[in-house]
Amino acid sequence: MALVELGRFNRQEAFIVQGRLEDEDIPSFVFDAGSTLPTAAIC
Repeated sequence: MALVELGRFNRQEAFIVQGRLEDEDIPSFVFDAGSTLPTAAIC
């Protein structure tokens, strides 16, 4: 089962969330605010 959740965090919060997820063996991705990849993936 795949679970996808999007969130908008500042840089520090994003890496805290990513670290907590990876501690639970849940893969995660963090994109820079200037990245166009998340926008392209939603379209």
